[in-house]
Amino acid sequence: MIGEKIRTLRERCGMTQEQLAESIGVSTGAIEHYEANRWRPGHGLIIRMAELLKVTVPELVGDCMAVQDEDGTTVYIQNRGCGRFCAVGRTK
Repeated sequence: MIGEKIRTLRERCGMTQEQLAESIGVSTGAIEHYEANRWRPGHGLIIRMAELLKVTVPELVGDCMAVQDEDGTTVYIQNRGCGRFCAVGRTK
């Protein structure tokens, strides 16, 4: 799940929860909730976290595929099973 990945990558980068929170503009409590899989960060936060943690969006969220939108935007789609898909990030 994404929470464990956030924690592992944050620790690998030598960052505290406070440092990550400040860098992406959320509270330390929000990071605690993300890492415990109680909350899921939105698309913009996922992109900023991936940049800070030096990974791609698919590496951060897992089980993703990148598709090119008509305007040249790369959209990252996550397979949620049972024919359900969710956009989890975008990059230009």
